[in-house]
Amino acid sequence: MVTTANRHNFKNITDIQKDVSATKTKVEDIEEKLNQVDSLDEKAEKSLVKSVENGHRIDWLTSIQNGSGAKIFR
Repeated sequence: MVTTANRHNFKNITDIQKDVSATKTKVEDIEEKLNQVDSLDEKAEKSLVKSVENGHRIDWLTSIQNGSGAKIFR
């Protein structure tokens, strides 16, 4: 014979299992989003480096065009 207390305990265990499963899914979603953020951060870092490099190239070419860079080649 199943008592009311046993039914209640079984319901609690079932509810806990559902909560654990839902929490696991949320954690996995958060981990995926963090991976996306990491990927975007890496891309942003690479873009910043490239931008700085291009800025230096523009400055160098501008100095050559203005005549001050020509001294480098003499």
